[in-house]
Amino acid sequence: MDRRRLLRCCALAVASVSASAAACSSFSGGDAPDPADAGPAAASEAAPTDSAPADAARADAANGSAYRALVMADGPIAYWRMGVKAGIVIPDETPGKNDLVLQGPGGAYELGVAGAIPGDDDTAVRFDGRDGYARVTDAGALYFPSSHAFSIELWAKRDVLDGGHTFQMLVSNTQGVAMNRTGFSMYATPYPNGGISTVTSFEYDAYDGGDVSTTAKLVPAGEWGHYVGVFDADKNVTLYVNATPGVSRLVKGPLTLSSATLLVAATAEGGEFPGAIDEVAIYDKALTLTQIAAHRTAGLP
Repeated sequence: MDRRRLLRCCALAVASVSASAAACSSFSGGDAPDPADAGPAAASEAAPTDSAPADAARADAANGSAYRALVMADGPIAYWRMGVKAGIVIPDETPGKNDLVLQGPGGAYELGVAGAIPGDDDTAVRFDGRDGYARVTDAGALYFPSSHAFSIELWAKRDVLDGGHTFQMLVSNTQGVAMNRTGFSMYATPYPNGGISTVTSFEYDAYDGGDVSTTAKLVPAGEWGHYVGVFDADKNVTLYVNATPGVSRLVKGPLTLSSATLLVAATAEGGEFPGAIDEVAIYDKALTLTQIAAHRTAGLP
């Protein structure tokens, strides 16, 4: 176990009062890096000092993309196209400029891989499923306390990883341990684990056992999929995969304000995603099926 993972384990042992709790509707496997730990990769990469690459990438993105225009018209509060060619900063396309910062040692992620949007020069980032992920610069701006509606959208193409995690995180923003945490996450479970089926899930977590997860189909490895997790004004969580909704689930408990950090391709509790991720957008409202279908149609079939 490397030093960064050892630090994470020590931190969890101190902070958790129920580390042995089972996760029935929640993810469990793996020992992904905790971005809250000041491990070597996180410490060196979380605070870039030169904003010029990010500013240049923003200027390039503004030059025109039909898909980008469609997303921006629907008012995201953060939007990362993932099309960086160098460096570790993935620029936020919105005025908030809440950038993502890539984490991990050499080889943990790959820049410039073919993206999900046809006819668009913007590219995607491929993560290794073990050490590579990205963390947001301003965590507080993307947390939704109480019962505030929100949506999480992205495209992903999963790789098959021998010995990979059962729970493969597309995006997460959680704090605490299974059955006693708060936040939200979206993940694929391609490997059966007990009673857990091979699906994609969108999970809403409230402290004291208020976890609710909704599932939809698992997109085969090697294929791009469009994923949108929605928490609406009626307190329902719904996951749309390629514009097809799964069963909506009613949420009983509210999210509690926390110090969690939004991560792409990982979670603090464990479970990195192996594969390419593209066009990640966060909204402080519930996207409609019409909007979701329009975004899906603009991408790959």
